[in-house]
Amino acid sequence: MFRGAAVGSTALLAAACFAVIPVAALYRHFSERRSQVGGSRESSISSALARLRLPGRVFVVYSVLLQPTATACAGLLMLALSGGDIVLAVIVALLWFGVLLWFVWAVQCGCSRLVTARIIELSVGGGVLDFVVERRNDRVPQSHLHADDVSLCTEPKWLLHPSHEGAEHFAHQFSVLISSVGGGPWREQYYCFGCLWSVATGVVGALEWERTKPSRCWCHCPRFLLATIYPQ
Repeated sequence: MFRGAAVGSTALLAAACFAVIPVAALYRHFSERRSQVGGSRESSISSALARLRLPGRVFVVYSVLLQPTATACAGLLMLALSGGDIVLAVIVALLWFGVLLWFVWAVQCGCSRLVTARIIELSVGGGVLDFVVERRNDRVPQSHLHADDVSLCTEPKWLLHPSHEGAEHFAHQFSVLISSVGGGPWREQYYCFGCLWSVATGVVGALEWERTKPSRCWCHCPRFLLATIYPQ
């Protein structure tokens, strides 16, 4: 059961990650066909990702599957039925930690080099409401980036491009993670606390499974059923 959950959830995450560029390429292809009729300029992979809110939306898949994956890895390490189970748990844990580190790196680079937080008055509207401080925020390109920079359409880079257009695209690409938080030291990384909570509850779920019967485990971790692709 734990093996299936670890392998299955990792396979789902890998599929979501590898589908980002093909989905953006298809969206770009069909949007270009529509733009040719209207006479608009060609779009880029970066703009297609921005319109689809990718790769930020991949983190939704990550956050949903993180808790059952942590439960599976903890269960494999606690049971330790074989050396292969321990190796599997370590590899899966490192892969998931690596994905989180990539999001942390991308968000930190973009927020420190490309965009800055702007406070919007509640009476004006727009932006995204920060429920912690009860104000609306928006991410805008930093002052050293000018709108007359070279367009991304002539550049092969699809992420973190140092231009005004690249900053606008970054704000949309990672809006799932940064749109609701304002400026401040490392405030854009607050989503990591949610990951820490998922890992902690996942380990508690594994401890509860070991203490109780397997039939009761599903009462404590219902999402575990969704991630178990190869039940044993």
